[in-house]
Amino acid sequence: MWVWPFRSEQFPTACIRRLLINYRAPARPPADPSGSQETGTQSRFTVFNAACKELEEESLTFPEEAVPHGFEDNKIPIRALEDFVVYEIKTGRIAYLEEVDCSRAYGASGYASSWIDNEIESLSDSSEFNDESLEPSTSTSGRQRIRLSGILEVNVHHVCDSDPQTFQLDPEPAQAYADHFMPFRIKHYLFHELVSCVLQDPDHQLTLEEFGDWLSLSESSTSSIQVSRVHRVKQQTHHFSESFKTLCKKHKDIFTPLRGMPILVSLLDPSRGLHARKLKSIQELRNCVLAAISKTTVTSGIFTLAARLFPQKHLQKVLVNTHEHVHCSGRPNSRKIYRMHDMHVRHEWGQESHLRARHYESVTIDGVLYKLTSVKAGDTVIVEGGPDADRTREKNATTEPAKTGDDIVDKKWFMKICYVFERQEQVISQYSGPQWILEPYFHGQYYMHGSKLLLQETAHPQALYLIDECDDQQLGCIFQKVDVQELGLQGDEPPFLNTGTSTKQFFSGLLWDQAMVAFHQLSPNDIQRALNACTPGKECINCGLSQLRMVQNSWDIKEDRILQHDVSYHVGDFVYLRPTIPTPPELYVIGQITEIMPIKGKGEHQVRVRLIERYDVVIRTKWGPRKEGTKTDEHRLILTDELQPFDVSHIEGKAYVTHPSSLQVHGFSPDDWVLHDDHYLIDLRAPSIRAKCSQMEKLLPRQLHYCQTCFAQRLKTLQVDRDLLEQHGPLRCLELFAGAGGLASGLHQSGFVETKWAVESSPSAALSFAANNPRCTVYTQCSNVLLRHAIETQQAPRSRPRQVASLNHKDKDALPPMPKPGEVDFICGGPPCQSFSGANRWKKADDIRSTLICNTISYVDFYRPKYFLLENVTGLLSVPLGTEKQDQMTDGVAMGVVKFIFRALVSLGYQVHCKVLQAAQYGTPQSRERVIFWAARRDVPLPDFPYPTHHFAKGVRSFNLPTGEVLHRPVRVAPHESAKRSEYAQYAPLCAITVEDAIGDLQKFDWLPSGPLTDEDIHRLAQGIVRFEAVTNREARFPYAGYCGKGTAFLHPPLNRYQMQAREGLDVDDNVVYHYTQKFSAKIVDRVLHVPLRAGANHQDLPPQYRDKRKLQPNGKSKKEYERHYKRIDRDSHFMTMLTTVKPSGTNAIVLHPTQKRVLTIRECARAQGFPDSHKFLSVHSIPAKVVEDQLRQIGNAVPVPLARALGKELGKVLLKTWREEAERELSPEVAMEVDN
Repeated sequence: MWVWPFRSEQFPTACIRRLLINYRAPARPPADPSGSQETGTQSRFTVFNAACKELEEESLTFPEEAVPHGFEDNKIPIRALEDFVVYEIKTGRIAYLEEVDCSRAYGASGYASSWIDNEIESLSDSSEFNDESLEPSTSTSGRQRIRLSGILEVNVHHVCDSDPQTFQLDPEPAQAYADHFMPFRIKHYLFHELVSCVLQDPDHQLTLEEFGDWLSLSESSTSSIQVSRVHRVKQQTHHFSESFKTLCKKHKDIFTPLRGMPILVSLLDPSRGLHARKLKSIQELRNCVLAAISKTTVTSGIFTLAARLFPQKHLQKVLVNTHEHVHCSGRPNSRKIYRMHDMHVRHEWGQESHLRARHYESVTIDGVLYKLTSVKAGDTVIVEGGPDADRTREKNATTEPAKTGDDIVDKKWFMKICYVFERQEQVISQYSGPQWILEPYFHGQYYMHGSKLLLQETAHPQALYLIDECDDQQLGCIFQKVDVQELGLQGDEPPFLNTGTSTKQFFSGLLWDQAMVAFHQLSPNDIQRALNACTPGKECINCGLSQLRMVQNSWDIKEDRILQHDVSYHVGDFVYLRPTIPTPPELYVIGQITEIMPIKGKGEHQVRVRLIERYDVVIRTKWGPRKEGTKTDEHRLILTDELQPFDVSHIEGKAYVTHPSSLQVHGFSPDDWVLHDDHYLIDLRAPSIRAKCSQMEKLLPRQLHYCQTCFAQRLKTLQVDRDLLEQHGPLRCLELFAGAGGLASGLHQSGFVETKWAVESSPSAALSFAANNPRCTVYTQCSNVLLRHAIETQQAPRSRPRQVASLNHKDKDALPPMPKPGEVDFICGGPPCQSFSGANRWKKADDIRSTLICNTISYVDFYRPKYFLLENVTGLLSVPLGTEKQDQMTDGVAMGVVKFIFRALVSLGYQVHCKVLQAAQYGTPQSRERVIFWAARRDVPLPDFPYPTHHFAKGVRSFNLPTGEVLHRPVRVAPHESAKRSEYAQYAPLCAITVEDAIGDLQKFDWLPSGPLTDEDIHRLAQGIVRFEAVTNREARFPYAGYCGKGTAFLHPPLNRYQMQAREGLDVDDNVVYHYTQKFSAKIVDRVLHVPLRAGANHQDLPPQYRDKRKLQPNGKSKKEYERHYKRIDRDSHFMTMLTTVKPSGTNAIVLHPTQKRVLTIRECARAQGFPDSHKFLSVHSIPAKVVEDQLRQIGNAVPVPLARALGKELGKVLLKTWREEAERELSPEVAMEVDN
């Protein structure tokens, strides 16, 4: 929608940037104004009318139509008109918008739909708008092609409530109408940006330069006029003057006093001298905005992949000299079909293996030699396909996206020969009876063509991927030999060789893990371990891996020790156990093993454990309502005397528990100890887990019995890991779309990543990032411009490419050079998600924001880092690509963005997999689902996804894939070879972080009521709860409601570890800042103040005089779509997804404080995202409303810090593993001998 909300509470009922048309609904269909014989522009218009199937009547309704959001006084339905044309009814002539008046009859045609306030940017992070079904959402839902007539008025300044028939024009007119509409649109935009800027601070003598900053830095401007780059502004002065006069007539009290402002005098009154120099400045300002809107820069390899999925008009290809390959996505020509070997083949064995009888090193079939080139690989063959035991995979192979048009690929199977042998089999002859014969066989490992996997229609025509399946097949099944090039651990995939002749060449480099939805590479160590697990003479990597998995998953039980998954458990160890009656998601049971015992007659074993209670659980459930100031500790445990048996299969991990005094003896800080996952402190004891609080007592160190050897080994391991990190240092990271630094902050807290470079186009967010990361080079510029500059600089270092300026016009210096390839170890980022958001009900296939995924991966193509992390909303999973209808997303490549990401990264030689993670399961006090892609070069291990550390009742969803497979949720112990959703049960060791946990230590305050004090107000004042003026007032002393300036002291010392971590970096006497809210209209403030202080109370609980009956059912209950309207948060629950605005009158967020009469403050929103209290949120603006807008946008768009920290820790695990293996190789005898020689 073309909505530029007017940013001034002093003008609450107007929206001067909304373009509306009021019309008469006709009693009967109007005649076709143009006739079928017209041509040219009018012929295009005739098609529009001819396509109309429904005319606008008073009874026209839309299923999703509701009261417009965000306008308290609006009593009319406003509908959107998209792809529109305005014309003269009598002649059919297309009309300019300015000429529409009452002297002639004008009409309009277009797609009609109900209009809802565009909060897509705010809602893009909300998991509530991400459908579980991954079927592509259509944009035509609720839209009807209609024809209007009798336009009464074109209202460009405010919502007119005199006529219920009102339509809002979309910024995208019909193609034939663009030249008539766009000149007016640009003038309209520039004028209302000017008035908005003036009204934000009427007392400030605004200068032309300051208005330039406003216009150039306005984040809405770049997205609002990007389609207008080819148009010029005409007659600005006349348009400005007439528009301002109209506003002054209708709103004298607001606009008339502004007439004397110098910038308005010079720009709006031609008679007082608008000099040519100033007119040129306005033109320059507009050009500056348009110049910031650039095409999406992609490298040539990524361009070839993206061109058939994304609109090419948005892509700009940049050639890269290094790593250059042409990645073709076309279909291969039909191959020549070679003669298939008969079932009774003529074969000759080669030399017999010295390792195993009747096993051979080669075999010749019908004159064709098949041999084992090495113990790891032999020839690859095509075999006749048959029924697939995997029904899901078999069904997918028959779908249209999985078909290639190549009979070999679509109907045959591929196998890599591991070994050939003879097997003795019994056959029955009708003449001689049963007899034994030797049948020739081979054992092979299966390949799958990329089209039969997640990649489907985007797959490289010659790419094969090994899967973890193998089998014995008769030699007669071989159809023909095929050449497969095995890729090394580095480099791109080869180009597609479409020479127009038959070919038998394929390539392979990665393995496909169906259960984990991952393309990954086996390391040389993993391959060697798998081969070592095989029977001599029968070496097969898949067989070896299967044997290793079977050993790992089985329980090796001895008298006092249990071994599984390479983890040893013995008496005295603390373990996690699934509950006896599982109801996932649920908390693990924590216990200490006291005995390992067999179950008589079953051959199974149990463990008897001493139950351990969590201190947090006692505080939350056994002390009644939590009192203010009560301390909790999620890592504090209570030892009980209660014993309980569990099957060994319930064990799912080890916990490291010790007494605080034991750490002090070893010089280890208790706070440092619990920073590591699965580490706890225990200093209390109780008779049972059901004991009363009065029965708890202190636990002495000598009363806690555990294995001191294991404890010392754990301390040593932590010290070794610390030394390795200090020796190698953190990865050097380049972050794209960095925002205010949520992802960088969490990764830095993990200790394994240091963000050295950050790209952020928003000047305000870039200021914040730089202030919080002083050692980081921040580039305030479009990522497309910077990538192009980096490539040009690298390819022509001596030619001195042009310097790049900052988008922050207050920064006069040129930006520093971008890093060079080889300097970047890690790239991460989250491209803008508005085009993918589930809240975006009008997704468009040609949305340029979608193509920024291509730009992000192009950075990977250019820099070739070791690791790559991509984050986005789960709506990305359902977005199709390649649709032919640019204004809709109704067809195309299903889950196209996901396929493109996988395809592009695999083509660059990267391993890749993805998962949907719930931030609340990693210590964030809010519900926020995110899809995360991990990628790693083939020569380094691929990081895993963190398993849940905190219990969250809602859990996280699984998602269906186009292949019929499932993208499962992450779990600590994955089920063995199972694809059932129910078997991926999520358990966690820690309690969820609640709202009270997050913000309970911050100072209390209420908004100041406008009426007389009530008894409740007096009581709250007596409790020391101060009050602040919250109604918008130009003459107010303070711009915000709350503790402005230097902030205020904390209400309490830290009450839990979440608050302790939030205050890290602050001194004891430091104040907390940003503890204030924005101001609102008197009506909104009064409603907030009268919502009861009860969890879940909302607008239906308001006194009658404050209710809005339009949003209530006849029984007084809230309508479903308004259930979150003025709703109060539950202090013992979690925040809803943090949005980029805090609007109590909105319907998509819950922002009323749980115990105080106000909305959430800036600091409380930051706490909900896990930001430390030392984190700064800056703005390039000085106008208070713009400052708050910037701060909330930076917070709402951020990656939750605890989630980022968990991802950083997973990256650290593979780094530590790699560093340990390197250290072991340096000390190995084989290496030492080679060095000595």
